[in-house]
Amino acid sequence: MAIVNRTPLGPSVLNKRWYLDVDTSTTPGTPGTPEWTPVNGLTEFKYNVETESQDDSDFDSDGWGGETNTAASWSIEAKARRAPSKDTPASYDAGQEFLRLKNDVLGPDAVAKVRWYEVNGTTGPKVEAYEGLVSVSWTLDGGDNKGLDRASLTLKGQGKPTKIPHPAGA
Repeated sequence: MAIVNRTPLGPSVLNKRWYLDVDTSTTPGTPGTPEWTPVNGLTEFKYNVETESQDDSDFDSDGWGGETNTAASWSIEAKARRAPSKDTPASYDAGQEFLRLKNDVLGPDAVAKVRWYEVNGTTGPKVEAYEGLVSVSWTLDGGDNKGLDRASLTLKGQGKPTKIPHPAGA
């Protein structure tokens, strides 16, 4: 059996390549043109897909176990720097505020539509891009008198996320 040829990887990709947008139209998730608003000030971003599996072992496997994925869920965990908008100093970032206010709502009105995608400068890959409906958990991190104001947000997916064409037209 021959060894497969290997090609060295290029420069490392930084985690700060992720952009997050929220649909701020009046009825997110319904047909129509979304009104994408950026969620600025992100300092951390993590897209999670968790699978659940069930044992599918049988007597014919010589004692070796097996697992089959039977369900999946997804979420986005992020941290955001809370600061007034540069353009409107009396207001926080519009994308952050939209998500923060969803945290205080229950039922169908609590759902937001988001999209997230990688942006690796002008020459890096622009391959991953998704959108989906989420419920929002928003918590101010607090801290001591020397700390900056930050918020933690968890966006819990509702149903399967959709792979979309990259907004930058990669």
